[in-house]
Amino acid sequence: MLTLPDYRAIYNNMAKDLTVMKTILIIDDDPVVCALLRSFLSLKKYKVASYSRLEDALKALESSPADVVLTDMKMQGIVGAEIIRKVLGARPDLKLIAMSGDTSFDKLPPEIKATVPFLRKPFRLQEVERLLLDLFNQESKGQQSH
Repeated sequence: MLTLPDYRAIYNNMAKDLTVMKTILIIDDDPVVCALLRSFLSLKKYKVASYSRLEDALKALESSPADVVLTDMKMQGIVGAEIIRKVLGARPDLKLIAMSGDTSFDKLPPEIKATVPFLRKPFRLQEVERLLLDLFNQESKGQQSH
């Protein structure tokens, strides 16, 4: 009898390995989005911090480690590429995921669109998890090849 591998168990083990001690920073001026992502990602064993103001998040990035930033693309009069440039200007090594309920991602320069994953609001929490695991998987593959 042919038995197939338990892909769910393999995925869960991979997810567990990749999330160990990872810190996610959320930047969104919508408190519901922040609370939802904070709760979900905490349940998935990530360390999570969230900020409703870009300036506060940038200050936190100066002193606190973060592996990934999930950021809204429209906050307090700052939009799109400017938000991404400010976050990456503070920490060029960060992985970034952009989120928006409008078309602001479509207006980004091609070089940013090519390197920054995008979540269109409303999104499913499984999409967030998949993007994070993809980023961490790429990171671990990059470290193995060095």
